[in-house]
This record gives sequence, structure tokens and C-alpha cells, in this order.
Amino acid sequence: MGKYLNLGIAPSGIYETVLHAIRPLQGMRVLDAPCGSGGFAQQLADEGATCVAVDVTPAAQYKPAVIADMNGSLPFSEGYFDAVTCIEGIEHIHDPFHVIREFYRLLRPGGRLFLSTPNIHNFRSRIKFLLRGTLFWFDPREINGVGHVNVVPYFILKHILREAGFTDISVHPNQTIPPYVPTFVCSLMQRCLSKPTEDDLELNSTALLNAECLIVFASKQHGCEEISEPIRRT
Repeated sequence: MGKYLNLGIAPSGIYETVLHAIRPLQGMRVLDAPCGSGGFAQQLADEGATCVAVDVTPAAQYKPAVIADMNGSLPFSEGYFDAVTCIEGIEHIHDPFHVIREFYRLLRPGGRLFLSTPNIHNFRSRIKFLLRGTLFWFDPREINGVGHVNVVPYFILKHILREAGFTDISVHPNQTIPPYVPTFVCSLMQRCLSKPTEDDLELNSTALLNAECLIVFASKQHGCEEISEPIRRT
């Protein structure tokens, strides 16, 4: 395991899952946004990637970051990156449609996006909403300028990705919280639905009901000319 992964920045299992999927990194150009402490970006660089770290504040300890606001346009050339990682970031962005379109613009054709966000579909979140009217990891008393300002349900995230042009969308749990929902309960919930659609089954799957966070993989479709200009910095 990389020495930068045990930083307590993201919930357990996210970095490891993304690293397993993105390897081998040798020769890849990767954007890590937001980079937080810079530890994950440094891990990507240690494994051979040319990694550009981005954050809105100069707080990165392990790898120098380009200072940029993900709510605006990112200062890089179209089609430059082979992969983009956005770990626990989209819930901090005011307009998730905009940032997903930016990631799509920055990826080369065939490039991949790796994104994680809190899972509000798990059973704990559903019970919390039923009893208190708030969601798992989204407490209105804790909303501030840099906290979790935007709840992004998985079905909305999937729509945003498709609207931007992404394909091959898949979801993976980082780890399961204590198994509040046995498999038979999931099956019962699905059977109670009248003619459940594929989306219904996915939203009530064991993975979404038990996962603490969601890790989503998506690919930029092929078919447009790749641009390999140098990075533009402001």
C-alpha cells in the first residue's frame, strides 16, 4: 500500500479501489481535482503518472497544487488528460453539471473519470431521513463555504454523466457499513416494487443499501480528435 494513502482524508477503501482500477499509471497524464492534502496525487506520481493536482486553496502538503476553483473553468487544454480523479469532491461543488462537463472536456477520447461521493442511498441514510429529515453526511447545521453543499444522488449523478457524454458508467462501493440490510430484505424491497425498472433494482441493490460511499467509473466516448497541447496555467 502506498505511504500516502492512509491520510484520513477520504473514507477507507476509496483510494485503493481507484488505484486498482487506474493502474498501470506509467506514462499517464492524470488530473486530481480536488487534491486536498495532495497525498493521492503524490501517490499517482510515485507510480509513474504525470499528475496535476488542483485545489481551491494552497493546502496541499505532499504535492504542489494548481490553485483553481472547480466551480469555474479549469485552466487546462482540451483533451490533455488520460484520466481524472475526483475523490470526495463533487458534493462540494455548486454546479455538478458544470464540473462534469469540464472533466469531459479535459479528457482525451477514451479517457476515464474516477469519482467518489457520499452514498445517501444506504440504509442508514434512509432511516436518518425518515426520523430526522436529514441525510447521511449532509447535516444542514454543518453547511459552510467549503463543506458538503450539494447532495448528488446516484441516479442524478448517472444522468449528469450521460448528459455530458460519458459512457461505460459503473458504480462500486468503497466498503460496506455494518450490514443493516440483509440480502433477503433487499430482495423483498425489490419485489414490493410494481414492475421494477433496471434503475429501481440498482437503487435498491445490496451494494447501494450497504455502501458508505460510492465510487463511479465512466469513460469519454471515442470519435473526436485527441488534442495534446501543453497545459495552460493562469
